[in-house]
Amino acid sequence: MNWAILIAVVLAALGALATMGKDPSYSPRIRRFSYLVLAVFVAYLVFGIFVATALPVEVASDVTRGFLILTLVIYLAYGALWILRLTPSRRPPPKWVLKPWTRLDAVMIAVFLIGVAGTVWGLVTTP
Repeated sequence: MNWAILIAVVLAALGALATMGKDPSYSPRIRRFSYLVLAVFVAYLVFGIFVATALPVEVASDVTRGFLILTLVIYLAYGALWILRLTPSRRPPPKWVLKPWTRLDAVMIAVFLIGVAGTVWGLVTTP
């Protein structure tokens, strides 16, 4: 299951790279920066999957697993939000999405921390 997620992400990244490489509207500097941001996101994603698979959730309760899933979803969404902010696009997203460190960031970080706390609490209190 985890390898399937990693393979899907790598294929999506390769598809994005191929599309970016063929687009004449991107300058070489923008293309290099976009490649760098995408590589950092893939490393970020691999790190998150590694941490999630290293946890002993087989013995944990369903609530603990739910907190872990919540943590992973917010972790991925927050990384995707920063990719959206950092990479150029032809149709820019709304300004409230592009502005960093707003309420959106605060809510996502708070939900992430709640998920981490719930996961850790569930793993620590599991007999």
